[in-house]
Amino acid sequence: MFIPQSVDISAQALTAGHFVLELRFRAPSEFAKEEEQRVGYKKAETDDTLMGGHERMYLRKAQYHWGWDWGPALASTGPYLPIYLEVYQARINNLKILPSVNESLDKATVQISAHIEGHSGRFVLVEIANPEGGVALRKIFPVNVVGAFEQAVELESPELWWPHTHGKQPLYQVKVELFNTVQSLHSITTALGLRRLRLQQTSLNSVPGTSFTFVINNVPIFASGSNWIPGDFFLPRFTHPQDEPTESNYRRWLSLAKSGNQNTIRVWGGGIVETTDFYNLCDELGLLVWQDLLFACGNYPANDEFCASVKQETITQISRVVHHPSLVLICGDNEDMWLAGLYGWDYNPEDKKVENWMRGNFQHRRTLEIVLPEALKEVGIENTGIEYWTSSPFSGEGVEANSRIKGDVHIWDVWHGPMYPYQSYLPLMGRFVSEFGFESPPSMRTITSMLPSPSTRQSQSLEFLAHDKGPGAERRATMYMGENFRFRMDPLEDYVYCAQLLQAEAVSFAVRNWRRNFKGPGEELCSGALVWQLNDNWPAISWAIVDYYLRPKPAFFTLKRALAHFDIGLARNTTKRNIPILRSYPEEQALLSIWGVSNSHEYTTVRITLAAFDIATGASVALDTPHITGTLKPNRSTEFGEVNIPAAATTVVAAYLHDRNGETLLARFVSWPEPLKFVRFSGDPAVTVKVKNGEDRVVVTTRAPVKGLVLEAGEEGDWTDNCVDVVPGEELVVGVKRLGDKDVKGSWLCDWEGRRGVEAVRE
Repeated sequence: MFIPQSVDISAQALTAGHFVLELRFRAPSEFAKEEEQRVGYKKAETDDTLMGGHERMYLRKAQYHWGWDWGPALASTGPYLPIYLEVYQARINNLKILPSVNESLDKATVQISAHIEGHSGRFVLVEIANPEGGVALRKIFPVNVVGAFEQAVELESPELWWPHTHGKQPLYQVKVELFNTVQSLHSITTALGLRRLRLQQTSLNSVPGTSFTFVINNVPIFASGSNWIPGDFFLPRFTHPQDEPTESNYRRWLSLAKSGNQNTIRVWGGGIVETTDFYNLCDELGLLVWQDLLFACGNYPANDEFCASVKQETITQISRVVHHPSLVLICGDNEDMWLAGLYGWDYNPEDKKVENWMRGNFQHRRTLEIVLPEALKEVGIENTGIEYWTSSPFSGEGVEANSRIKGDVHIWDVWHGPMYPYQSYLPLMGRFVSEFGFESPPSMRTITSMLPSPSTRQSQSLEFLAHDKGPGAERRATMYMGENFRFRMDPLEDYVYCAQLLQAEAVSFAVRNWRRNFKGPGEELCSGALVWQLNDNWPAISWAIVDYYLRPKPAFFTLKRALAHFDIGLARNTTKRNIPILRSYPEEQALLSIWGVSNSHEYTTVRITLAAFDIATGASVALDTPHITGTLKPNRSTEFGEVNIPAAATTVVAAYLHDRNGETLLARFVSWPEPLKFVRFSGDPAVTVKVKNGEDRVVVTTRAPVKGLVLEAGEEGDWTDNCVDVVPGEELVVGVKRLGDKDVKGSWLCDWEGRRGVEAVRE
């Protein structure tokens, strides 16, 4: 699936007319089972790799086609990218561009190589246009007698490409043109961003282990975003939809990710190395890409034939994308090394003899440690700053694969495994969290489309649960809701609301607290947080924060706020513990920690205002320290001390981060007592939504605090923020597009216990 096929048909002497290209395929599952028997790789008895049968590992095909814990098993067959006829006299083939920027950032080197086919007496023109369109470089080079072309050119004072959270995305245009003394024969033009990249793994000042930080243009970056799975179980339906939309599916999805303040996308290894369109858009939009190679949750064979195929596919795929400035890491697989440790497969880091590996039950080590590095060396990634990372999660030789003090970590002790409370995300933190997640259903509009019969639309129907492939999901969802909320299973709308709010609370709690631990040089205790997952490949109950139909869940918006350019965080600290016989009661948390974060390259003077309210009545509660003035340090978090919370169990505290003049609101956050199931809300908070005709916004006010207000406006509402906590005394502006004359509705936590619905007022 991952190696393009090219067939020379010039001998057929095609003439004008219609021709048939016939492609013949075997059923993939049956063929893969035969391959498994033929290869005869004996696995360990503890080889429980789940996600389809073992045979999937013997066929070089997108692994998710065998089904995963978020998608159906549909092993589709056939080409997933266009087939086309090429007619040429001479052409540039296998063009590869390897850019690099020196440490002082004042010079860029671009290595260009290609194989030239056809015609003798040929020359190559390399022309590089700067981002403003002017000519930055123009040189002519000869092609040698065997058709090889390889040259390096230099650019002075390059305009640097940044992730969108830290700067602009200037793109050069590189044109490589083949010509002879008479005419131009073929040309290829590609966009190119220039940036300096390194993966920093250095000792930390105050804790054991090492950092895991992407450094772009000598600036450490907090990599924030999500994991990407293939956009459909039938890939052509996503990559090349029949209706030819004005915007590609990739643009819609990646633009949405950027709008959510995400700056990093991890392309998961059970799918594909994504299309050129995907990478071009990441360059344009300023999104970093972590690319897994195409292995996931498995113990793969490593016989010579298999390894040769894997090496070829890796060279082919990575040569195609290596020049993109968005690409920052190439990873060997998803979770295979972790599984080796969990299941006790034959893995001795000190043993370097491949023949010993091949006698054991973890032969896949040959691919990860020998085949893939050799392939990437042939590609030349070392010239770009891109590093190869053996597996994900991984910590390095001699260290457990999912260590919290080194490398990257997948945090699945929340939701999966022992099902720790989501509040445990903080002590489970790793140096770079490349996976963590929390399940929820999609929107009711999506549920209605996936369950057209009203009789099936309830949370315990077989049809509803058939769209949830996660093991044990039903008991996990209700357990977590029971720990945190007063919730209802019926009607379905209330269950969906509570499950989505719980996901929103969990992922934003994790990211806001992990981002707090990006504290500056030598204190990068956490340098990345990638939620599992951004998208779905069918209408499903899953970990996605945006459902299959591009409808953001509440978690998308709470994560968006946690990842804003400026953010403010509040955390309640335990001030009194209960005696053992009262352990079912929540501990007293009457002390509030305050911190801020900034992506800015400069110091920023800010003013913080705190306001507290009684939850049931909305009455104002006096605080000892309602105002704080301080300075946010650049590109890190800053602590602003602690304040006491009077009557903490019944009080919310809202924090507002303004600029130095107090004129521009940079961020806001509302802290609630937990667990929320013990909170007594107002029976009539008087939530009002003012709709200003002709404006892309609404203004929300309330008499008493409300938790998780989710606004809806029919099919046309396109909210730029949602799932907001609202307190008295503020006019909260929420952006919305295409509202028109649609009615605005709203839900909040436990609204069924009192007066439901918002009062919408048009002005």
